[in-house]
Amino acid sequence: MQLDFASCTTSLPDTNADKTIRMLSFAKFLRDRYCATGNEDDLNQAISWLEAMDRLLAGPYSGDLIFDHFDMYRTMFSAYFARACRSKNIPDLDMAVASINKAIELPLPEWALDERPSALHMLAVGLMQRVRRLHAEHDMERAMECVDEALAGVLVGSPEHREYLSTREAILIARCQYLEDIGDFVQAMKIHEELFANVEDSDRSQVIEGKDDLATLLSIRFHSNGHADDADLRQAIDLYRELADGGSDEGNLSLGQTLVTRFGYCRDKADLEEAIRLLSGMSDGSRDDARLGQALSARYEHCGRHPEDGRSAISYLSRVATSVNLDAMERFNAAQLWVQCGLNLPCEEDHASVLMDAFTTAMSIIPSIVWIGMPMQDRHDILMAGRVLRVLPFLALRKQTTAQQLVYSVGQTPNFAAAVAIYFDKLHTAIEWLEQGRSIIWGQLLQFRVPVEDVWWRNPQLAQKLSVLAKDLSKSCTTPQFWKMQVEEDGQERKVALEAEGHKHRRLATEWQEAIADARKLPGLEKFLLPNDFDYLSNAADDGIAVIINVFESFSDALIIFPGSAKDVLHVDLQDLIDSDDVERMHDDLLSLIQDDMGIRAGRLAPFEGDQEFDMDAGFRQILSDLWYKIVLPIICAAMEHQPSLVNCDEGENRAHVRWCPTGQLAFLPFHAAGDYSLSGKGHRVFDFVVSSYIPTLNSIIRSTPPTSSEDTTMDSTIKVLAVACPYAKGQVPIPDTEDEVTRVGRHVVPLLDQPATPVSQYTALVKKTATAERVLEEMKEATWVHLACHGVQDATSPTSSALLLSDGTRLSLSDIAAEHLPRAEFAFLSACQTATGYDKIPSESLHLAAGMLLAGYCSVIGTMWSIADRHAPQVADDVYGFLLREGTGRRPDHKESALALHLAMQKLRARIGEGSFLAWVPYIHIGA
Repeated sequence: MQLDFASCTTSLPDTNADKTIRMLSFAKFLRDRYCATGNEDDLNQAISWLEAMDRLLAGPYSGDLIFDHFDMYRTMFSAYFARACRSKNIPDLDMAVASINKAIELPLPEWALDERPSALHMLAVGLMQRVRRLHAEHDMERAMECVDEALAGVLVGSPEHREYLSTREAILIARCQYLEDIGDFVQAMKIHEELFANVEDSDRSQVIEGKDDLATLLSIRFHSNGHADDADLRQAIDLYRELADGGSDEGNLSLGQTLVTRFGYCRDKADLEEAIRLLSGMSDGSRDDARLGQALSARYEHCGRHPEDGRSAISYLSRVATSVNLDAMERFNAAQLWVQCGLNLPCEEDHASVLMDAFTTAMSIIPSIVWIGMPMQDRHDILMAGRVLRVLPFLALRKQTTAQQLVYSVGQTPNFAAAVAIYFDKLHTAIEWLEQGRSIIWGQLLQFRVPVEDVWWRNPQLAQKLSVLAKDLSKSCTTPQFWKMQVEEDGQERKVALEAEGHKHRRLATEWQEAIADARKLPGLEKFLLPNDFDYLSNAADDGIAVIINVFESFSDALIIFPGSAKDVLHVDLQDLIDSDDVERMHDDLLSLIQDDMGIRAGRLAPFEGDQEFDMDAGFRQILSDLWYKIVLPIICAAMEHQPSLVNCDEGENRAHVRWCPTGQLAFLPFHAAGDYSLSGKGHRVFDFVVSSYIPTLNSIIRSTPPTSSEDTTMDSTIKVLAVACPYAKGQVPIPDTEDEVTRVGRHVVPLLDQPATPVSQYTALVKKTATAERVLEEMKEATWVHLACHGVQDATSPTSSALLLSDGTRLSLSDIAAEHLPRAEFAFLSACQTATGYDKIPSESLHLAAGMLLAGYCSVIGTMWSIADRHAPQVADDVYGFLLREGTGRRPDHKESALALHLAMQKLRARIGEGSFLAWVPYIHIGA
């Protein structure tokens, strides 16, 4: 019968008015049958019929056809939504939202306007499902707008009004949990009272729903009030107990979980025993196992430390954390509880393996939590989200401390994991984990720069697809609009446009993941774009020393990777010298010293008088001294002892090159300037021993190495130099010395143009009005070396909008730079302020202009940590280019010498102005190769 109906429908000509009616009816029948039987084929066929109908109805339409289209989109929403809930497929959820958005946009005839509130309610439901999957606050706000508009369009007291009001309560509860606004709780409680005030005891479903909602609200208030009064928690437990006694499985689960919560505050063993009994009866291999694992872990920790409880807790938690059927955040939470359970185990033989397995699982889940299909702001919010673990004996092993509660964010998980790995002497694993955790989101963007030649030889079509997707995603990820998909006061048209933009980006992200999965099926590419192992990462030390510094709570460690075939790793234990509180103090002190000077390239550095000048000088000396004695000097001493010939205090161009890779708030600190400036003579500053650079990740320097060695004099690539001077920018003080700066750069470059034997083939100078963002970016595509002398600003609210300020009010933003792929790029000198100032909320992400230049393809970058003095900048540039383009080397000018060039230029600057002029010379840093 189904086949006959389908055949009869498809045989009708497209012009037949009954065809679309039949198609819609058949699609509804298939959808309804899916709801009754769960047969997924029915749902897929329903969607196919609806898509065919949509194509058939494409084009201008009016009258009754508008409502047919409206009804089709509503049905399409329900079908896509059902499939999204079943498969957890984000594109299906996006299609559901897009479909109902189209329905809402239709100009319904007056007789059909009563149907519009139902579509608005559907959209609110779809958006809230997306909130649960992607943790997007902007979807939550839009859902509230939709449900409020839907409520305004129906009669108070009608079944629809009750349904929509219930949805509004659910949104308010979600907002309570996400934003912790007590005002949302008050509104939700009022709605609850309105919904359930007159419910009859005989209406069992309504009674259950009312008690469950009230218990949830009371639990939220208990947590939002800081657990000061447990009356709300006791009442919530009583309500859940009534539901459990009435045979509600959900009541049993909620009761068990809430009893575990109360045990955490009251330590009543009876609560824990009842919770375990309830949860054990409900265990089914799903997320509920995490609740049982948490309860067993608590009983192990507080009630006798029976090994069986510990082993059972780990078994349940690991089962949830490694499940492929659960949401990434649920799995990650289970992995963190697994970590906690492992940390609280006694030091048995399997202690290390339990913790390493738990952290390995947690690390593998993080990329799914901060999915590339999400806006950058949402990913950063997740990385900053904190959780609390109660850690008993393990951390106490490092510093004989008492039991403590440890608060750390998702983004700090790699630091925590690495600290534990180092403790167990798993140094290679620690380096791998820190690499994964350092610049997580930049790492995602770097994936789009990976060559696909290996894929091309095996599957050219797949390689082409990867290349196109990488280009589209790179551009989409770095646009300021996609930093935070939030619309404050724009109209409906802009909201629809942003929804379409987000939908397109998530579709691209899904296709990217599918294409990567296909590539990994090819012979020899099983590890394509998976995190690199130590053997690969150690290549970062091919021509210098790489130093990774990790401070997490009382764990303080440095890992030094030495050059050479052995790729030695030396662990330097810093735990007795520094901890996370010390790092936070140094970070805050430095910001307080420079905050008044941050924002523009200064015409001159602001003068300080009297006590203020003394405080500035003393403040810098203290920070740099602390860095020296607590971190840098122990590292230098350990390196000298390990390889005496590599690190020494001799002068000359062969001085060791150290690439600092600090983590967390350490990333804001000037390691290149560490020293004791109260002592004279050599041997008391870091620059007496090494040339310093910074790297966002080990990968960033490995990928920055050109395929052809710069020592190869036969290479045919020429150097094209672009120099930009923009002394005037809207709203900024003039910096006229930028013109002199570019003139000095030209003095070193232009003479080489007349020498046929030199590889310098072009010099382009853009000054004042010619230095527009569009022109500069266009010239950068052809340039090998670029020098940008202008104003720069850091945007704390949208870091990818941080920009160089150019002529005619134009801006060259981080997103503009990062979106480009510049194959000729080698060296960039950003002679502007704050070009290497990161986003202090997540410092490990290296969200600054200098890192953006690395992402765009530049191998070596000179940038600034804060404002620089206009009067010093020309001479600094003169000294840098004078060394890089010096005569008599007999080889091509090498961008890899830019770190040494800056090192020598700073020596000269300090000789002219004195070491104590910290604001003038400390901001200059080198990043990359």
